[in-house]
Amino acid sequence: VNKWSAVSALAESKNIETKQTMCIGDSNNDFEMISSAGVGVAVANANNRIKNIARLLTTSNNENGVSVAIEKVLNYR
Repeated sequence: VNKWSAVSALAESKNIETKQTMCIGDSNNDFEMISSAGVGVAVANANNRIKNIARLLTTSNNENGVSVAIEKVLNYR
């Protein structure tokens, strides 16, 4: 089982298209989730492999990176 399996199963159960999901991560166990989400986000302290596949880069997890990313995405749309 990986994180993307859980996200996609939850999205499917709520009738949400996976292209409408946003996933945020920082390490190799987030790779499939970030690369498969509609918006894949890496925090600033993520490893380079994750930063390279992310669609969006946010501040570090110590600098409220999750809330910054959510605000960016919601204000963009």
